[in-house]
Amino acid sequence: MRTVVLIRVPDVNGREKYDAGYERAAVAGIRRTSSAEVRVLNRILRPDGSPILGWWAKLGLFDPQTDLPDPVYFFDLDTVFLRDVDRVLDAMDADPAPVVGLRDYMRPVFASGVMRIRRDTDAARRVWARAILCGFRKGHGDQDLIAAALEPSEIGYVPDALAPSYKVLAGKVSPEAVRRSGRAASVIGE
Repeated sequence: MRTVVLIRVPDVNGREKYDAGYERAAVAGIRRTSSAEVRVLNRILRPDGSPILGWWAKLGLFDPQTDLPDPVYFFDLDTVFLRDVDRVLDAMDADPAPVVGLRDYMRPVFASGVMRIRRDTDAARRVWARAILCGFRKGHGDQDLIAAALEPSEIGYVPDALAPSYKVLAGKVSPEAVRRSGRAASVIGE
């Protein structure tokens, strides 16, 4: 059985960015279109026992001591699920890379809003070691730290058609404008 993890922790300033409504919507969207188990984590800890806040908490998915299955699947709470989450999970499983994520909408780099992590790999252990070394703060965010810890061959990508920007789907902007102007929430579906 696959397990999809959602993380709902305070942001880097200690404030709640996503309320229970986001959590309920994400859980319902996954359950409506997938047979995967859904787990919501409300606390992820550093090795010293202190909590990891904000987007940095995603790095806890790479911690070999965290009680999570292998592989683990992750979606940001602001992901909109239109249909067929299993199709996205299947696409991630088909990729041999230890870490699979999105292509960033603004820059041609790895994005961590949707991920599959094979936790029992040297690649995952390197990400966790780098997170500890950097104090869970490096570059523009967790996705830069993840990409810096991995070789290009260790990163796979969800096909763009399976997780487009909602701004593009709504016809409000072109795909190029989204890349230039700012990252939008991902949409799972067609």
